[in-house]
Parts: sequence; structure tokens; C-alpha cells
Amino acid sequence: MWSKTDSEGNTVSVSADTTTMQMKGTNLIVWEWQESKTGKGQITEIRFMKKAVNLLQGTEKIISGETWTLATKIWQELDDEYGNAYRMISNDEPAYKGLVRLRIYVKEHPDWVTRYSIK
Repeated sequence: MWSKTDSEGNTVSVSADTTTMQMKGTNLIVWEWQESKTGKGQITEIRFMKKAVNLLQGTEKIISGETWTLATKIWQELDDEYGNAYRMISNDEPAYKGLVRLRIYVKEHPDWVTRYSIK
């Protein structure tokens, strides 16, 4: 969905699993995989997150997830720093590219993302 590289070559990249995407009202329920790597390509953190992304409002919240870090080398439950509240995705942050791509995907694949009714 998006990636960002800083001046030292450290990269954060996020991808989404289209096979599990599902609309629930104006929220797209999506699983995201986020990797952080050093400039030399060493993975320092992985986040696997189930999110609700409100496509109309441009907000998101983490429903559940796990994180792995190079320091701990174990999977742990992901702490949601927003306390399960929605956060605004600002148009000047890298995640905004992901929001735009999700909106396009839903527009181009409405039958897929609404194939089951979630209530």
C-alpha cells in the first residue's frame, strides 16, 4: 500500500491482504502487514494488524494485532496506543497513500468486498 524510506535508508512498508478485505458499513476490515527494515535490509519490526478503515472519514483503528521486534524475537500482542479509538489519517503522512489505494480498490471491486454480509 505504501512505503517510506528515511535519509539513512531505513524503510517502513505496508501491504494489505485483499483476500480477506470486507466492507462493514463504511468501514473496510483489512489485515495489514507492516515491516520496518534498516538501510542494510535487516528487519527490525513486523506488525500484523486487523484494522477497520473508515473510507469516508479517512480514519482507522486497530482491532487486533501482533508485533515482532528484533530486540525480543518473539510475537507479542500489539498495544494500540489510541485505546481502540479511530485516528485521523492525515494527507501528509505515508498512510494516506494507503487510504487512497484502499478507496480505489473498493471502488473497482465492490462485489468482492461486499461478498459476505457482516453485521
